Amino acid sequence: MRNELIDPGSLVALVFFGLVFAIPITAIIVAYFTRKLQSEERLRAIEKGVALPPEGPQGRHPWDHGKDPWERAADFRIGGLICMAVGLGLVPLFVGLWWSLPEFPGGVTAVAAIPFLIGVVLFYEYRVRTRELGPRHVPSVSQTQSPPGL
Repeated sequence: MRNELIDPGSLVALVFFGLVFAIPITAIIVAYFTRKLQSEERLRAIEKGVALPPEGPQGRHPWDHGKDPWERAADFRIGGLICMAVGLGLVPLFVGLWWSLPEFPGGVTAVAAIPFLIGVVLFYEYRVRTRELGPRHVPSVSQTQSPPGL
């Protein structure tokens, strides 16, 4: 006679579903407190009479302060290149596992297509954004100011 209260298989399932629900709930709680802190910061700025930066659909995202559209487009390029490199790096890993381990399924190699295709889409988004921005204006040497003392 076994004196187990909980079957180990059901315990694993319980932990799995607990984590599946805990991650989004944690994200919602963190977003709530972040928004609450932002609201308090804005109220303190209003009390002091400080001009508020634009926020929401009319303004920029708080993390993008100081970024011009070209820098935001470059973020897509960097993300795309990283995802493409990860996808291409996973191919030799999975192929090596497939060749060296007889029980390793060869179809798993297709998983490498996921980050690679995400990178292709991000790179495409970079190309669309740069096309929408038009030619980039680069200031000439006479328009730039040299630092004092040089």
